[in-house]
Parts: sequence; C-alpha cells; structure tokens
Amino acid sequence: MLGIIVTYFSCPEFLPTQLKSFKKFIRTPYKVLVVDDSEEGLKFPSGGDYAYIRTPSKNNYYGASGRHQTAVNFGIDVASKQLGCTDFLVFDNDMIFLSPFNLPTDSWYVPQQNNSITGSWMNLIFLKDKVHKFDFARCPVTGSGSDSGGNFQGDSVIQGEDGTCGFQVLWINGACVVHFGSMSNWNKLSDEKYDEKKQRVIKFLTQLRIDKVLD
Repeated sequence: MLGIIVTYFSCPEFLPTQLKSFKKFIRTPYKVLVVDDSEEGLKFPSGGDYAYIRTPSKNNYYGASGRHQTAVNFGIDVASKQLGCTDFLVFDNDMIFLSPFNLPTDSWYVPQQNNSITGSWMNLIFLKDKVHKFDFARCPVTGSGSDSGGNFQGDSVIQGEDGTCGFQVLWINGACVVHFGSMSNWNKLSDEKYDEKKQRVIKFLTQLRIDKVLD
C-alpha cells in the first residue's frame, strides 16, 4: 500500500485540491496521511478521505527545516505502523499531480547539494518498500551540514524545470507534478506579496477546472 505523507504548516484550504489530484491521477491503492505541524493546529475543510495527525509538541521550535524533517519522519512512522503502508510518497503541501502516477519500482529523489554533502530535497521523495528516518548529515572533513533531507539518495532522479505556467514542474516516473512553492510562507513574504502569490495559484487552479484537467 502506498502512503502519501503531506505535511501542512498553513493553507489547509489547499487540501481538497490535492485530494482531488490524487484521486484522479494516482494509479495504485493509496492512503493519505496529513501531518499538521502548525503552531496552533489547522482547521481543514470537512470531507475527504485522509488520516490526520499532529506532530509532537514543541516541534515548531526546531526551525523550518527541522520542523519539516520531524513531521515527515513522524508521518512515515505512523503510516507504516498504523496504516499498513510499505511504500511512501513524501509530497509537499503546495503540489498537485497533473498526469497519471504509476507506482515506481525503485526509490526517487531530487538531488540537493549542501556544500560537500549530496542528499535529497525533502519536498518530493518516493521510498520504495522502505522506511527511512531522515536526519541532518554533517561532512566529517569540513563539518558542513545538510538540509532536512540529510544524505539520503534514491535510485532514480526526479527532473525539474521552470514551467510555462509560471511554477516549477517536476517529473517523477513519467508523472507531471506542479509545485507552487512556499505556500506555507516559510520565507516570510510580506502580506501583500503572499496574497499576490496565492491569487496566482487560485487563478491557475481555476483555469485547470475550466479546462477539465481537475474536475
């Protein structure tokens, strides 16, 4: 069973769109686990087929990368032990599929270079038949540290490009994923800039519905 681990720090109103994307494009049995790692707890729209958990207390004191890493590890642990999942798709809360996703036969990742350490970008990872606990890595020579994906490397590489839609486009096992980027506002945009970005995303999603891509 595929477990989809989605961590949410904000923007809970985006979840129904993600669930609709999963239902339309994922071509294997799956379960969605929403990991709420917000400060006060989020109120998600009613309805939808997903499980919900909150991260351990005080997770938000670890900074954005540490908080994300803890949430993903917690989600994988719960999905494996309580939901019966054996494969795991770590999926950022501001991504959607736009073409069919078939279950890969190996693990996929986006390489991320941090000084002398090559690891994984944690926003999109597929783990094939394995439970992995992510941890920060440190180079024994230079002492430089990694980001939240640590030094994990998969078998196949997820390709990325700047899409004509104005957002990042990623390709995993032949499936197209659109990444809107920083919808949690971890980079602390001003209210005006953040609202402007949300409006661009809403306009894009509205057009998808008009075109029957997400119906």
